[in-house]
Amino acid sequence: MTATIVDGYHVIADRPAPSPLPHPTDPTKTLYFKTIRHLVLSNMEVVYGCVDCTYTADTTFKVRAHRSHHAVRRATPPTTPSGGGAHRATEAITVDNLVARLSALSKVEGDRDRWRTRAIAAERRLAALHRALASSAR
Repeated sequence: MTATIVDGYHVIADRPAPSPLPHPTDPTKTLYFKTIRHLVLSNMEVVYGCVDCTYTADTTFKVRAHRSHHAVRRATPPTTPSGGGAHRATEAITVDNLVARLSALSKVEGDRDRWRTRAIAAERRLAALHRALASSAR
């Protein structure tokens, strides 16, 4: 869905917006955005529009920034299991599967705790070195 009226002017031409990037194999060809439209208004002004809503702007860069809003919404998995959600449809959630995941989680947490202990000890030794160097520099 693209805007049909912008600032009170009707859209008289709607076509894919050309990309500023060169074609990867043939520099004589023009690349076009798939999600940005080149709109000509009835006052002969050119604006660019989003294909998913009625957003328009004077540059493709502004529309590209706006498009990130649609990408975030699209990347969010549906909340219903039938919609594909976070789990693959073929993967059944069983007690054995959950126990295996909990075991893997416990291992990761143990590793994290060991690395945290090492990091804290290393920070203490580094602080002692800094203090020693600072006192020897005086």
